[in-house]
Order: sequence, then C-alpha cells, then structure tokens
Amino acid sequence: MLCVIAAAGWGASNIIAKAAKPQNALSFTVWSSLWSPLPLLAMSWIFEDHAQTATALAHPTLIAIIAVVYLAALSTVFGYGAWNFLLTKYSAGTVAPFSLLVPIFGILSGVLVLGESFDRFEIAGALLVIAGLIFSNFGSAVLGLVLPKKMAEPEGSAK
Repeated sequence: MLCVIAAAGWGASNIIAKAAKPQNALSFTVWSSLWSPLPLLAMSWIFEDHAQTATALAHPTLIAIIAVVYLAALSTVFGYGAWNFLLTKYSAGTVAPFSLLVPIFGILSGVLVLGESFDRFEIAGALLVIAGLIFSNFGSAVLGLVLPKKMAEPEGSAK
C-alpha cells in the first residue's frame, strides 16, 4: 500500500511541478521541500518508539548527520532540482521514463561506495532499461538507422 501511495505522490508532485511552471527549479525544490519534515516527524512519533525518536533528535550520530546531509543535498536539492528543471523544459511524458534509471544509479552507488558486486543479471537488467529508454525516446531515429527507409516509415505516413 505504501508503494501505491508513493507512486501517487510522485505523480502528484510531477503534476504540481509542471503546473507551477517555476522560474527557478532549484528554489522551487527547496521551498517545496519545507513542508515534508513536520508530517514525517509526526509519523515517526506515531509509528516509532518515542524514546528512540527523542534520542535520535537529541544525540544524532555521525552516520545520521551524513545521511541527512546526503539526502538533503544530493537526493533532494540535486536530484529533485534537476528533475523539476527537466519538467520545466520538456513534457512529463518525455522526462518520466528516465526515472527508470534510478535503480541503475542505486546499484552503481552500491558498487562504488559500498564495494558491492555487480552480477550479470544486474548488468543485463541495466542494459535492458537503457535500451528501452533509447527506444522510447529515440525509436524513430534508431529505426531509421537500422531499417531501410521504406520499412522505417509507417504505412500511410505523409511527408
């Protein structure tokens, strides 16, 4: 159920970002990020151990501080800022398929930062995702390069 709610939230945020037409995608991202800490803190207070939440807030560990800085700077400001910038320049239908690259970057980060292994199934999956993105965004150009001109044009298309 949480995945469905997250997907709906992602879709709603894309619609809001597209409809808002921000002049500055970075400042739009920063300002829109200010509302989320309070509901998340409330949810943590409701679903987590109160003593644990209070301790985490009163005495954060170095790992917790690094995690917050990473999530705030790289994930939120850079990631969502770049995403909102792309939404101001291109249609959501053009930008949205690139969210399929998120797991690939997650796997690559695990390999580079944590020294995890990258097996042949992950490589095959990453290549399939990249091929799908190339085909979905540049399919007609790719087909024009691979197929003879007559086969690449749909029947009945006018020039």
